[in-house]
This record gives sequence, C-alpha cells and structure tokens, in this order.
Amino acid sequence: MADFAAALEQLDFEDTRNVQVEQIAWSEHGCEIQLALGYQSGAPAEHWRVRCAEISEYRILPGFIEWAKLTTQHLLLDLRRCPSAKLSFRGRARPGDVIADLWAAHRELADDWEWFSFSEYLNGMDLRELLASGSGILAEGPRVVLDAYASVLESHGISTSIFAERAPSYFRDGAWQPERSDLQVLLLPPSYIIGAGFEAEQIR
Repeated sequence: MADFAAALEQLDFEDTRNVQVEQIAWSEHGCEIQLALGYQSGAPAEHWRVRCAEISEYRILPGFIEWAKLTTQHLLLDLRRCPSAKLSFRGRARPGDVIADLWAAHRELADDWEWFSFSEYLNGMDLRELLASGSGILAEGPRVVLDAYASVLESHGISTSIFAERAPSYFRDGAWQPERSDLQVLLLPPSYIIGAGFEAEQIR
C-alpha cells in the first residue's frame, strides 16, 4: 500500500478529474476496484488494482472523482469508532432559528462532500414540529454528531441529555460485533469505501 499511497501523493489534484474508476468487482465481504491515476496529466496513466478484504461501509456515486486518498484519520472513521447514543431535549426556542444552526453544524461536520446527510441521525418526525413540542428525542447516532447538535440546542437555551450510550459495533453474520480497530477509508470523492485489509498493486 505504500507505493499506492505514494502514487496518490504525486497526483496534481489542482487539475481535477485526475482519477478514474475503471472497474469494480464485488465479493461476499470485499471488493476489487481498478483505478487510473493521472489520466489527464499529459503523461501515461498509472493503472492500479486495489482490494479491500472486509468492507464495512461504502458509497459509490457516478461521475468524476475529484481526488483520492487512503487514510486512517477521517470523519467517516470517527463516525464508526466513537460510541453511539441518543440525544433528548427539553425547552423551546424559535424552531426556524434552531434548525438553521443545526444545519450549519451539520455542514461543518459533513464537509462539502456531504459525507452524511442532514437527516441521517435525526428523529424521523418533522423537525419543526418536534422542536415546537418542547421535548423529545432529537437524534440517535455517533457522539461526535450528537455533541455538535447538543451544543446548538444549548446555545438556544434548550437543555439536553445524551443517554443510552453504547460501544462502537457493527452487524455481521447475524450478530453485533465490536467495531474493528484496523479500519481505513479509501476516499474517492464523492464516493468512498471503508474497510480493512486493503492491498494495492500497479497493473500497468
């Protein structure tokens, strides 16, 4: 993987659309993806085969890839590594103002690539009606998200409580398993693959 990471570092991502997904093959728990690196750089493209033995999560969207990176440090990994819980609230403020600030907090976390949607962890109720009710469960999900939402509510004078916290886990083979400690994420914005056991080889 060191050679693949070095190849990514050498790409000039100021010249966008410099990476192309040529092929993806899926297996029971993993995948194999073929990438062309530097295909608009003027030099011959490098073609790589990247395998992920154990996929935990992925998002593959059509269109061009703006840049690429394989890393162990990213929000997408933080969402899986941190404990999950529920966020309740009590109190009232102007729902429109609260929603605007919740959206701003979401955008700051999710980044321009919208790594998770605004509705991902929120209560399925109409948000304006829920806030107008004065109490309830606002969201359920990773603490990194709940803490940000709690700060917004408290800035509007609404009290919050985070409860029912549970350790990071994932569902596999009919049972919940402790979250893996060796996860990496292959970022291919706006797509990504989270998993373990990444291997790469240059094929031509």
